[in-house]
Amino acid sequence: MEGELSNRSYDDQNGKKQYMTQVVAKQVSFFTHPKNSNDFADSINSEENFNLL
Repeated sequence: MEGELSNRSYDDQNGKKQYMTQVVAKQVSFFTHPKNSNDFADSINSEENFNLL
């Protein structure tokens, strides 16, 4: 995952301070899990990249 963390705070309807941390992803990569140790090389070769913009 490539990206950053974003922190902010706000006052809710009851006047209580709320804090929020967001993960802002620029790129996320998903990898397949090998079925057994012999399939490990195949799982690396079949990776897919997803751009979220």
